[in-house]
Amino acid sequence: DYTAYKVQFPECVHQCADDSNPVCSVCHKKLYTKITAKAADGTAKTAYFTEDSALENGYVEAIQTLNGWSNEGCTEPTLTLLRDMYAFGTSMPLTGTLTLKGGTHTAKNVTVAKNADVTFASGSYKGATIDGTATVKEGVTFTDASVEVNGTLNAKGGTFTGNVKFNGSSIANISGGNFTNDKSYEGVEFDYSVTGTISGGTFAFAWFYTTKVKLSGGTFTTIKTNGDRRLADLLAEGAAYYSGDSAVSDDKLSSLTNVTVKSHEHDGGKDGNGTCSICGKQMAASLTVGGKTSWYAAFATAIEAANAADGEK
Repeated sequence: DYTAYKVQFPECVHQCADDSNPVCSVCHKKLYTKITAKAADGTAKTAYFTEDSALENGYVEAIQTLNGWSNEGCTEPTLTLLRDMYAFGTSMPLTGTLTLKGGTHTAKNVTVAKNADVTFASGSYKGATIDGTATVKEGVTFTDASVEVNGTLNAKGGTFTGNVKFNGSSIANISGGNFTNDKSYEGVEFDYSVTGTISGGTFAFAWFYTTKVKLSGGTFTTIKTNGDRRLADLLAEGAAYYSGDSAVSDDKLSSLTNVTVKSHEHDGGKDGNGTCSICGKQMAASLTVGGKTSWYAAFATAIEAANAADGEK
């Protein structure tokens, strides 16, 4: 006779003494991700995950665990990649609020879920879909494959070598970063209903179907608008395109090369005819508050400023 016994081994609580050699010191399996957070009492929480985790390649389980910690009141939730994400067809769905540190590693097909808020602090990423909010910092690279933005992209730095497309009513807030794709109809493309601001960054090719993204900075090798839209319609109040040290005064252009957007305070012109002596634009209105006069190229902007100003006008 035989008696059957079920033997269940306890699941390893993975440990790692050196993240540069990501192998569990207990079970000796390769480790793929690490999560950290700060508990409400100030203590640090850390967990490691293997490729053969109960959920997809350890990434999903790591992120779900991290989100659970956040729900318990932990702060500074961070996901760190310990190896390249090389598996064919694998995607990395990012949910909740977290910081992603890829270090020297590469991840493919990253998706920032709707309502997620992800800060890319380091790493290289090949292919990304942003349905929630993504903030990109210096030192991050998005390589070759496209970045599709359906939510909000806050680019404070980073290098984007593939096509970046802002779709639908997505939001572009770009204060830094290097967008190097110079192919026509690729580069960085802003769809009809995209809104936001560009205050910095360098662009090899930028193509605007919208005039709801306002420029106060940025350097462009080529910048174009679609249809009857004019490049002047993209400028924030007080901004102008500069070729070298000279402002571009032609308001009817739909394409420019090798320009930088700079901001200044308009004046009423040296001869008092209302043409700004800095950018050459005809002013639509002036507003005097408390003895200080400001000039505006757009009448609507002057009205907004008047409504917001305190004191005698």
